[in-house]
Amino acid sequence: MNYEHVTKEQLTKELKEVQQLVTTFKGQQTECKQAKKAAANLGKVNQELLAEIAKYKKIGKDLQKRYDMEREQRVLLEKERGERLQFINTLAHELKTPLTAIVASGGLLLEELREDPQSLRLRLMENIIRGTERLTGRLSELLDMARMESIGFTLTYELLDIRTLLQNVASEIMPLMSEKQQSLILSIPPSVPMINGDKQHLEQIMLNLLTNASKFAGDGAKIKGIVKSEGDRVLVHIKDNGSGITEEEQARIFTPYYRIEADRQRFPGLGLGLTVSKHLIEMHGGKMWVDSTVGEGSTFSFSLPVAEQEKPRNLL
Repeated sequence: MNYEHVTKEQLTKELKEVQQLVTTFKGQQTECKQAKKAAANLGKVNQELLAEIAKYKKIGKDLQKRYDMEREQRVLLEKERGERLQFINTLAHELKTPLTAIVASGGLLLEELREDPQSLRLRLMENIIRGTERLTGRLSELLDMARMESIGFTLTYELLDIRTLLQNVASEIMPLMSEKQQSLILSIPPSVPMINGDKQHLEQIMLNLLTNASKFAGDGAKIKGIVKSEGDRVLVHIKDNGSGITEEEQARIFTPYYRIEADRQRFPGLGLGLTVSKHLIEMHGGKMWVDSTVGEGSTFSFSLPVAEQEKPRNLL
């Protein structure tokens, strides 16, 4: 280019263009450096991610291995439990069959011996009958525990009036209480909501609670059976004025095979009655608990949900 005839304005313009090119070039250089730095960072992050992936793959393999081991152990435990339940059922059946015959035969013989109330044979036969009845009760508890551990155990539900169940059970146990000069007072309201429950098992639970109250409260004890309705629950309380239970014993009393130390020698048993009762109540959707004060007595209670058709409904 011949600069002799170039004007100042043209030179200024070209200078600005050159400066702009330089600035653009410098910007591109900066961007290039930043891109290289970003690529280096990405490479580092990628390596870290690959390391994390490898670590989690190893953890996944370890977890899968543990899962497979636990599954194998679970299968073995299920097999052992099934064999144990089968053994208990078979043993109970083999024992209950002759026991039933002994109780029936003993009952007939007992009626004949009662013609002579002072007979030694009468007292011996009464001891035999009581012993076989206790043994039958222990076998029933074992069977109940075995059945509840079984996956196939179910309850047969029907619409029930809890008041009638308590009255029936009270009538059944009254002769036993009369022998001990005990009194049983029922506090039952004119009406309570119906419940859905298994009649046989609910009667078994109330019989167990009343029998325990009679057994542990002692001769001359006062026992109360109370039915209440609170909201969408029906409550049953079995209250006695016995010696009571310590807080430590209350915390463990529903544990399988647990027996209060002071009662081990006086009252033989497996310690399954309350465990079975609590589990059955929970299967009904209810709760069971105990309130007790040493020296004043104990109250065993359970609650059951009101049957659906008995629950109040909001009117639109």
